Amino acid sequence: MVDAILARAQKPAEPTGTGNEPRERIAGELAAIESQIANLTEAIAIGGNLPSLIERLQTADSRRRDLVAQRDALGADPKAPRIDWRALERDARTRLADWSGLLVQDVPTAGGRLGECFRSFPSGRSRKTADEA
Repeated sequence: MVDAILARAQKPAEPTGTGNEPRERIAGELAAIESQIANLTEAIAIGGNLPSLIERLQTADSRRRDLVAQRDALGADPKAPRIDWRALERDARTRLADWSGLLVQDVPTAGGRLGECFRSFPSGRSRKTADEA
């Protein structure tokens, strides 16, 4: 029974995205703008239409600074929380054994304890991580 519950709980826990989409978008834009800045700098060095190139370079550099500020505002690279499935299984088996024993002795109390068990596992998952176990 616990195996089936854990197998079902693990499926939705698998991440659908990396959580780094904004960071990846900004990194892509930064790479493109830095390439554009390099090209504009090269064109200025060659001696193209200087006022126009300098204006475009200033605009690109301003955009680059904005992107760097956005990237820095995101903070450190987020890591998806790890779920310690062994600790979760151990906890679930212990709770089930406690509840089963209580059910034999006192049905009304067992029903209340079962509700406590479910409330302590939001969405079927423990909040403990591998580091906390």
